[in-house]
Amino acid sequence: MNKRLSGFEAITALYKVSLAVTSSLDQKEALRATLRALAEGLGIERGMLVLADPSTQEATIEVAHNMSEDEIRRGRYRTGEGVVGRVLETGEPMIVPNVGKEPLFLNRTRSRGDLRKSQISFICVPVNLEGETVGALSVDLPFEEEIALDEDERLLAVVAGYVAQAVRIHRMVASEKAVLADENLHLRRALEGEYRIRNFVGASLPMQEVFEQIMLVAKSRATVLLSGESGTGKELAAKGIHYNSARSGAPFIGFSCASLPES
Repeated sequence: MNKRLSGFEAITALYKVSLAVTSSLDQKEALRATLRALAEGLGIERGMLVLADPSTQEATIEVAHNMSEDEIRRGRYRTGEGVVGRVLETGEPMIVPNVGKEPLFLNRTRSRGDLRKSQISFICVPVNLEGETVGALSVDLPFEEEIALDEDERLLAVVAGYVAQAVRIHRMVASEKAVLADENLHLRRALEGEYRIRNFVGASLPMQEVFEQIMLVAKSRATVLLSGESGTGKELAAKGIHYNSARSGAPFIGFSCASLPES
């Protein structure tokens, strides 16, 4: 990369990568855009981002550039296994000038063909977040005997920093969504309990007939007209129908017909 890029070109490429990282609230889409920007701006042949699953001690490919779906599925790395696993274990970058001469290089995805004939350099940097290595970002570059890869590694480390912040943001969003979903579930269950027919007050024969009608129409998809004077419990009956129906998982939306204009 550094042979083809001037300092200005490298800064421009990093700027485009930073825009890509924040391009979507969907983690996979944002990270795919990041690898595309990395490929276009820095001229990599192939790239991948693996994210670790602490519960399994295994990392899988989250997104990749210039890899088939089969190659992506094969990309599974245990901590300490191969170059990628070593980076995940130590939290330190690794540079492989020629993959064909590195015994640690696994070619787990089998995307590089016969390693003995490959003219590929490989750089892998950790994605560190709050003192924890949560993943690894790696790229393939054309092997060039006279080119050192230290500057390329530093460039990639900057990108990994962007990726770490993207992962942090997406984790926060996912956590907030989970909390909201849990709160929504509790509220829904509370409402469903409140509007169970057994919780309605009234033991007279006319009220028992009303309750029977509510349960009858709640099981159907029929449109129901509730009429009566203000304060007679029309909205209460409507909620009883809703929360005892197959539509109880959807929101109940009430509005006053009297407030609607005639037109």
